Amino acid sequence: MSTDAKAQLAAINKKVLKMHLITAPANIALGLGLFSLFVSDPGSVFPFMSNPAVGYGLLIVGGIAQLMAMGKLFPLLKEQQRLKHLVR
Repeated sequence: MSTDAKAQLAAINKKVLKMHLITAPANIALGLGLFSLFVSDPGSVFPFMSNPAVGYGLLIVGGIAQLMAMGKLFPLLKEQQRLKHLVR
């Protein structure tokens, strides 16, 4: 059972890593959205950021992508914790 649990744990670790890589653009979108809304001159970094609609759009897109990723990531993390206790 221990080797089977270790193999399952390794597979889940790979899936968790993939999810973290997939959510990186969502985190960047959230960060850029917050930057464009709370900095006095966001157009100095990126000219398109001076439009507040772009900031709100980035927040919405990044937030939705994060929520979708959390829905897939939390069950993986629960299973990962369960398997870690079995491997001990």
